[in-house]
This record gives sequence, structure tokens and C-alpha cells, in this order.
Amino acid sequence: MRYIFESIDTHGTGMIDAAELRAYLQTNKLHMSDDDQAKLIKELDYSGNGQINWNEFVSATIDTEKLLTT
Repeated sequence: MRYIFESIDTHGTGMIDAAELRAYLQTNKLHMSDDDQAKLIKELDYSGNGQINWNEFVSATIDTEKLLTT
């Protein structure tokens, strides 16, 4: 899981921002609208800072119900 997080966090800040998520999706040919990307970040961003940190990422991957409904 850590490898996936770090591959998305290309800036190496320990946080995944909207630009990094968008780049990851494009690189991996995964299609998600800008609105859905924003919704995903908002749903997973428990701290409310507009980014996904490691703990939020892990929580989201464990909470499959949240992932499936986002």
C-alpha cells in the first residue's frame, strides 16, 4: 500500500493533492471526471485540508464501503 501511496505522491510531501491524483489517473489510463476526483478527495480528506495524507489513504483502503460508494 505504501508503494501505491508514494507513486501517487510525486511531490514527496506525504500528501496527495488534486494535481497528483489527476496525473496518476491519466498515467494509468483511469478515467474519472474532475467532479468525481474532487468528490473523492473531499470524501477521503478527514482533516479537511484538501489533500489525502497516509492515514486517510490507509483508512480509505480499509473502508471498502466508502471506496465503492465514492
